Amino acid sequence: MKTNLEHWVTLQEKGYFENHPFYQERQVNDDAARVEKATPLTKDMKIAIIGCGYGRESASFCRRVRKVYGIDVSWTILAKALERMLADNHVNFTPVLASQWKTILPDGGLDLVYSVVVFQHLTRDLVDDYIGGLKGKLRPGGRFYVQFCDSDTGEADADLRFYEPNVRWTEDDIRILARRHGLDLLSLDSERVTPTASWHWALMEKADDR
Repeated sequence: MKTNLEHWVTLQEKGYFENHPFYQERQVNDDAARVEKATPLTKDMKIAIIGCGYGRESASFCRRVRKVYGIDVSWTILAKALERMLADNHVNFTPVLASQWKTILPDGGLDLVYSVVVFQHLTRDLVDDYIGGLKGKLRPGGRFYVQFCDSDTGEADADLRFYEPNVRWTEDDIRILARRHGLDLLSLDSERVTPTASWHWALMEKADDR
């Protein structure tokens, strides 16, 4: 599998996104409110967030669901996320290294997998591995709500070097991805974020018999 995980480990240990001007400006967003426009969140749910970052958005989920698994590449990031959650009394947050989620997350125990501004930074093989592997962590009827970037200047795939990739995922690419893993694509909503780039939000469901 072609993967740039170790490249991101090195970059994040050096505070790449923590010092990135875009992410400084982003501050705290209510990502859970965005999810609830597409699919319900309830107090009994267990969810996983791919790319939980420094915990800025995780708190909005911790307030709404039973359990949040925050996945990221570095213990430096995860320790800060956990510190933020505990400071706000969110004891239902569990940090998970990206290299260990396959063994730590419960099989068939998740209700939802969420991700924003992550898949464009990963190799296609790594995205495919996340979708295929996390499908097995979902209960029957569990869902993905994940974002892809479709940029006119995007790359076909991420290179294996120390930089911030921008991998392009078209709507057809996402449909093929869902079909390959036997997921029902319930919706695919797009928003234009710059004159040359759109974000595609995919809501995909694991059918009861797959």
